[in-house]
Amino acid sequence: MMDPGEVLPKSRKLEAEGKFNEAVDLLSDALQAEPSRGDLLLVRGRIRCEKLDQAAEAVDDFRAASELDPASAAPHQYSSLCFLSLGDSETAWDHACQAVDLSPDDAFSHYCYARCLTASRRLNAAATAFQTAANLDPSLPLYQHGLIGVLIELEKYEEAELAIVKLLHLDESPSLCIRLARTQLAQRKAGHAIDSLKAAASFSLSEVDQALVEGYRRLAN
Repeated sequence: MMDPGEVLPKSRKLEAEGKFNEAVDLLSDALQAEPSRGDLLLVRGRIRCEKLDQAAEAVDDFRAASELDPASAAPHQYSSLCFLSLGDSETAWDHACQAVDLSPDDAFSHYCYARCLTASRRLNAAATAFQTAANLDPSLPLYQHGLIGVLIELEKYEEAELAIVKLLHLDESPSLCIRLARTQLAQRKAGHAIDSLKAAASFSLSEVDQALVEGYRRLAN
């Protein structure tokens, strides 16, 4: 029997290696021995939802974790994203609201809330929620990416440009440089857009990114 303290690190290693079923089996074996391990339920549920298209089983895991610790926001956070993947935006919304109520200072709760707002096309409110998440945890690019996507949809290109420039200090990538060029072109800043596209081209680009760079470069010129 594996030492209980080794289960989560081992499951993370298996997940990183793409061995999702093995990770779930490991967590399931551990839960048979320790059924009150809510942390294991959460990880198993997340892998089932995100990696194995087993949303129904994942929802059961999150529900069980919530029953073990009703004051925890985490089961509601993961439930909201899982129900979004199922297309059940109403239930997702309920869980996101509970997550924020239980943990108003948790950035991930506000991220889940923002995702639900985005799904329901309440984009201005979603931008505010993404911004709240980013303010609570500026170190995680996930929240700023969400904010940028919504700002672009809202055609708030100047705000999106500022957010991208800020994020580039944390997450320099070709796709982000391309998004920056898009916002600059929308503002008729052709020179700045060309510079951003040159920065993107300095990376090894996928075929899709290469096509975007060439397309935007033609527009800039």
